[in-house]
Amino acid sequence: MIRRDRWLWFVFAAILVILFLASSTDLIIREHDDEIYPVSIILDSTDDEYYVNFKKGLDRAAMDYNVDANFITLYRDNSGTEQLDMIRSEIDEGSRAVILTPVNHKGIIEELKEISGNTPMVILRRELYDLEADGITIDYSEAGYDLAEHIIEEQDTSIPIYIVSSSYNSMDYDELSKALSEKLAGIGFKVIIYESMSSEDIIYNMLRAHIRVIKEKSIYIGLDKFSTTTLARLAEEEEDICDGMVGLYGLGSTTELLNKLDKGIVTGLEVWNEYDEGYMAMAKAVYAINTPGLKKIETLETTYITRDMLRSDKFMKMLYPIY
Repeated sequence: MIRRDRWLWFVFAAILVILFLASSTDLIIREHDDEIYPVSIILDSTDDEYYVNFKKGLDRAAMDYNVDANFITLYRDNSGTEQLDMIRSEIDEGSRAVILTPVNHKGIIEELKEISGNTPMVILRRELYDLEADGITIDYSEAGYDLAEHIIEEQDTSIPIYIVSSSYNSMDYDELSKALSEKLAGIGFKVIIYESMSSEDIIYNMLRAHIRVIKEKSIYIGLDKFSTTTLARLAEEEEDICDGMVGLYGLGSTTELLNKLDKGIVTGLEVWNEYDEGYMAMAKAVYAINTPGLKKIETLETTYITRDMLRSDKFMKMLYPIY
């Protein structure tokens, strides 16, 4: 009886040792190692202030899909050569996919084809989709028509409209500019296109001088976040310029633009879910790594918002995402 008890204790102790080894080492039961996906995100600007919600979506997807994300900005705005060099460098260093907001650079399509090779790319520009890459975009024509319709509802046709754009996005926003111009001019607005191809400080000073010279009540539309932000800063900082702006409209939903919309400096914005845009871009990158050859373009819906709509549950969740 005593001998049998000793054997039982011995067997019990052996089982405990085996369970300990199984739970604390991989000598007996080898744990499955999740694959880590190195993905590079390369922007078209020198900082990420215009991509806050987009980056939040990227970060959330990186956590969900086990991605080692490398978020990169340029050293010089709108430098196509620098951006192409960064793509080459990231691919050479082991990036398995690239998410790209390409600069306005002639010949970039052919150069991207050459340097990307078999590395999948997710492009956030409609004009570059003949790269046979995955893409995410908004419908710029529909966004332009929607924004124009709300301006028509809110403003008098006797007031001239200035459509302002920067060189950073002129390649992307031709459709938006055309849609706005056609719709607004078609019902009697005088529409003037104002495009600048300079740095941020120069554009700021040029617009300030321009608005003061014309000395007439006008409506301003920023075609991109950069232009809209510059106009909004001018209106906030210069009282006489603010007085001359009957309305200020734009595209995009940065924290600064939303704050200025809340203050009444910006009249209305055409926005989309930039958090979803970032999440989808990262998900597409991982899917492309695992499923080469299958490409798809996603088009995000845009909507017009005003100050009164900011506090609604729908837009609070979309414009101020928490993850």
